[in-house]
Amino acid sequence: FSLNPTIPGIFLKQPILPKKNLYRLIIAAVVSAGYLITVARTVSLWDCGEFIACIHTLGIAHPPGSPFFMLLGKAWEHMLFFIPHIAFRINLLSVFCTVLSCLLLFEITAAFAEKFKLRHGLRLPCALMAGLLLAYCGVLVICTRGDPLSLRFESPSGVALALGSTVI
Repeated sequence: FSLNPTIPGIFLKQPILPKKNLYRLIIAAVVSAGYLITVARTVSLWDCGEFIACIHTLGIAHPPGSPFFMLLGKAWEHMLFFIPHIAFRINLLSVFCTVLSCLLLFEITAAFAEKFKLRHGLRLPCALMAGLLLAYCGVLVICTRGDPLSLRFESPSGVALALGSTVI
């Protein structure tokens, strides 16, 4: 039991903000901040313009077409009607999906760490690092002259890779 310092005499069975929720908040804040700063405000190169145009018109992009991404993008476009630029709305969907996939990887890593009996003090920090590495692994790839088409550089651009990483 721990004493709640704000209300004298009240004992709490659990802390006000569990440690796992704090780690979730850190991942969401760090990844969101990084991606919102770098998100494309308009149409960018490669397939992004095609995907944005196809989402807006509910057209068919080049094969395989990504129909789920198109329908989800159209619904997302209508939900964010107060943002004037359509391309920016669609790019925000990719940012949201990337943040969600990083949070899901955190949860999966924390569950595996607990299942395989990783030392208790290392479970959540390892899961935190996994979630943050997924978000920024493209920076490492670019710095080592690797493949530039990684999750980090595609997801703020409105491509279905962010949704794909969330579903996977």
